[in-house]
Amino acid sequence: MKTIQVIVRVGTGQDLDIEIPVEISAEKLIRALHEGLHLPGDCPAYIRAENPLAMICGSTAVSEYALHQGSILYI
Repeated sequence: MKTIQVIVRVGTGQDLDIEIPVEISAEKLIRALHEGLHLPGDCPAYIRAENPLAMICGSTAVSEYALHQGSILYI
């Protein structure tokens, strides 16, 4: 299983280095980050990525967004 390390910037101002598998769907990634980080409120429908710029959502595989080592995800 191929993985990449990304930086997750949480709305609280916290930066985390997280290793994610690229074969999972965007929905599963979003849900896993929301639950794993114990974020309050409803699970968002998308997350924003930088380097490359993208809106990650839906059943699309994470690999299709061309994320790479050091990409930044905002949740």
